[in-house]
Amino acid sequence: MNTLNLRQALLKRMSVMARKLLLPEILRDLEALSTISDNSPFSKSEYLLIRQIIVERPYYGSESIFDRIEFFTAIRGLSDSLVIRLLRSKVAYAILARCRNSPNVSNIAKSFENLVCLYL
Repeated sequence: MNTLNLRQALLKRMSVMARKLLLPEILRDLEALSTISDNSPFSKSEYLLIRQIIVERPYYGSESIFDRIEFFTAIRGLSDSLVIRLLRSKVAYAILARCRNSPNVSNIAKSFENLVCLYL
């Protein structure tokens, strides 16, 4: 499997795990993603997977990955990897998209917290 296919497969798996709120599995996939040495930009389909991870709620309607600060802390901690830095910028775009789609005060506050956690 080439690195582009592996990257897309990991993002797809993370999307599925996010819908089930399986954070340990998502964090393992993030670590695997960080080992890929591919610096090509994310495709539109990869960005849509990333956005799905951030925007969608699990099928049972509980909290989402967006509500789990550990996810954003893990991305920041792995940001030595170029792929993770690319991912981090797309996650930031997805957070802003979520905020645009649901501009209530609590969502804006949580979006700000997650953005800060991604970079600081």
